[in-house]
Amino acid sequence: MNRFDVKWDLDELLRLGREAGDALHAEIQGGRVQQAASLLKTAASAKGAISSNPLLSLQMITQAAVEMHRTADEEATKRAEIDANRTAALARIEATRYLIEQYMSRTFDERKSTLDRLFDALGTAQEQGDNDTTGALLHNIVEIVKSSPFKDLAELKKNYADPEFTLEI
Repeated sequence: MNRFDVKWDLDELLRLGREAGDALHAEIQGGRVQQAASLLKTAASAKGAISSNPLLSLQMITQAAVEMHRTADEEATKRAEIDANRTAALARIEATRYLIEQYMSRTFDERKSTLDRLFDALGTAQEQGDNDTTGALLHNIVEIVKSSPFKDLAELKKNYADPEFTLEI
C-alpha cells in the first residue's frame, strides 16, 4: 500500500465518519432514538477496534453508513406511504363534503319548492272555502316539516359505504 492509498483511506474514513455523525444527528433530530442508539453502539464498538485494526474500523464504519442509508431509505418509503395515505384520505373527505353539500342543497331546494306549491294551494283552498283540501294540504305541510333532511343523512352515509351504491344527483 503506497502513501497515496493510505491518504485516500484516511480521507474516506473521515468522510464516512462525518456522514455517520450527520446521520446520528438527523436520527436524534427526527425523534428516531432507536436508530440513533444503534449508530452509537456501532461507533462504540468501532472505537476499540480503531487502535488495533484501522481496516476493521473502516469496515465497521462503512457497514454503519450502509445500514444508516438503508434505514434512511426505509424511513423515506414509510413517509411517502404516509403522505400518499394522507392525500387519499383528504380526497375522500373532500368528495364526501361535496356529496353532502350537493345532497343538502338539492334536498332543501326540493323542500322549499314543494312547500311553496303547497302553501299556494292552501291559500287557494282557503279562498274557495274547501275545508277538505285545506285539511289535506295542512297534513302534507306538517309531514314535510316533521321530516328532517339531516335524518336522511344517516341513510346516505350507510349507502355511501356500500361500493355498489350509486347516487343520482
